[in-house]
Amino acid sequence: MNTNQMSIPAISCGHCKLTVEREVSELAGISKATVDVDLKQLTVEFETPATLAQIQGLLQEIGYPVAS
Repeated sequence: MNTNQMSIPAISCGHCKLTVEREVSELAGISKATVDVDLKQLTVEFETPATLAQIQGLLQEIGYPVAS
């Protein structure tokens, strides 16, 4: 199991939180996706077949790109 924290500056409210958590959770291999709105941070727990690149690509696609 991999755990990763990602900074997502576009997160600003509860709606953002729900959208990111729902979309990321739908990927195969994701066991947990939790957003902290105050920190603008996503914590995700995943295993194969999910990859970090796939998660970051999805976030970019839905308008919540990960900060570099």
